[in-house]
Amino acid sequence: MHTIQFTSKTFADELSAFCRGALPPREMSEAVAAILADVRQRGDEAVAYYAAKFDGAKLRARDFRVPVGDLAAASKRLPPADLRALQAARAAVEGSTCPAARCRWSPPCS
Repeated sequence: MHTIQFTSKTFADELSAFCRGALPPREMSEAVAAILADVRQRGDEAVAYYAAKFDGAKLRARDFRVPVGDLAAASKRLPPADLRALQAARAAVEGSTCPAARCRWSPPCS
């Protein structure tokens, strides 16, 4: 393993080379961007399509929503620390300035 030393005279060049190596190929970035754009436009239908395409999963978008009773039963089975962690994560997302978080995960959101 190569270690980059901050005190090295070549630190900036070594760091730049490392960061360039961490970038995915342009084709991969473009493919991911196209998938995300499709999901933004078509929502759950697109998620179901890509789940089938990449994972072979046979999902129906109308079945994505978990019944409230199932959620309540699952939360009762969670260890208290896990439930608190999930509640904190939800509060952080809902308090975010991200537009997707403000719409509470229900399209359409602008």
